[in-house]
Amino acid sequence: MIQYCCIIHGVINKIIFSRFFAFLAGKFFRSLIFQIILTPVLHTFSGDTMNNNTCIDSSVLKLSMSICLVLFFVIFHAAQESNADINAVWVCNDGEKIEQNDLDNPNMAFNSAWDGSKANIFGGRNEILAFQVIVEAGGRGINSLTVSLSGLKQKGGASRIIYTPPAKDPTLYTGRPIQIYTVNYMNVTKRTSADWFYPLKDSHPAVPSDPVGLKPVQLIPENAAPGKGGFPLQVKPSMNQAVWIEIYTDKNLSAGLYEGVIDVDADGEIRRIPLELELFDFTLPDTNSIDAMIYYESGQPDMYHGTNNTNVLDRAYHRFAHRNRVEFVSSYNETTAPKHIDLFNGNDLIKHIINSQVVMQYTQPQLDERDRDAKELLKTQDLMISEGYFSLQAKSHPVEFRKVQIKLLEK
Repeated sequence: MIQYCCIIHGVINKIIFSRFFAFLAGKFFRSLIFQIILTPVLHTFSGDTMNNNTCIDSSVLKLSMSICLVLFFVIFHAAQESNADINAVWVCNDGEKIEQNDLDNPNMAFNSAWDGSKANIFGGRNEILAFQVIVEAGGRGINSLTVSLSGLKQKGGASRIIYTPPAKDPTLYTGRPIQIYTVNYMNVTKRTSADWFYPLKDSHPAVPSDPVGLKPVQLIPENAAPGKGGFPLQVKPSMNQAVWIEIYTDKNLSAGLYEGVIDVDADGEIRRIPLELELFDFTLPDTNSIDAMIYYESGQPDMYHGTNNTNVLDRAYHRFAHRNRVEFVSSYNETTAPKHIDLFNGNDLIKHIINSQVVMQYTQPQLDERDRDAKELLKTQDLMISEGYFSLQAKSHPVEFRKVQIKLLEK
């Protein structure tokens, strides 16, 4: 009998608890299961019976071993469910395109934004710095994946770069220096036949060496609907999932080293990646030094989104372009472009905020061509309003203010 007890106890210790001890709350749980399994056996013997070489009743033994096996498989299944199946987590710069099934990419070991254990980026003030976090799922896949970056703080200084959750409209990016997007993949099964895009001769240097496969294509805001690209994400077994992170370096930030931590949550398992941003002591101008041209038609949002809301989506796409220092080239000419200048200078949306609440917002502020005073102003300025004055007034009495200050809410 004692031999059987030792065998069962050894099975519990070596098979179950050696692997899953951390998930079973320690010695108390082990003792509890041991007693549950052995109590029926021990109670079938008493007194001198325990001192004799009496064989244990076969039905009791079968019952005890059955309970042991059931508990083993329940615990094994629970531990499998609680363990995230992550093969690797690494970082690469924003110039790389990592295919979804590319599990042997050489950038995994080292690249300009990754030293093997830490993410490293650099730039000047008034710049958008971007990088990618690549999460490779194992054979079971990942059911729930999220990636977050709460902020960065200056090493030895007081400057901070703070994350703010996105609004319903992700193009309203003011006051949000950190933006997170998930990467959507497209399965390209054959290369393009558009010879106007690049020559179709394989020997031409413009022809990509690998034109087909699961290509990273779209960036989707983190707060999109689950299943539509928003968090949490599902990652298929033995596949990559990239997450794109952008950091805007404000004009007023102090130069120096900024530190933060990227949190990768896969089915409850947290992987933490240190991040360092080296901010150099120079500021990029608002005006681009190189004109970047991207062809775009205002009807494309309706065509690809399947909606009938051209005006709203058209402005949203222009805001995205403006943030990233590019402009869309469409069917504008010297006559029509000035009437839509707000799409290019970022003045298309104006918000009135009182006590942190938006009380009014509107687009395209412009002079009223029917107004007499406006007609005079139009002789020397454009129709669209790009600057003006604050006016303080009282309805019935003169006002005198000891001090008037302007508080900068967001940039």
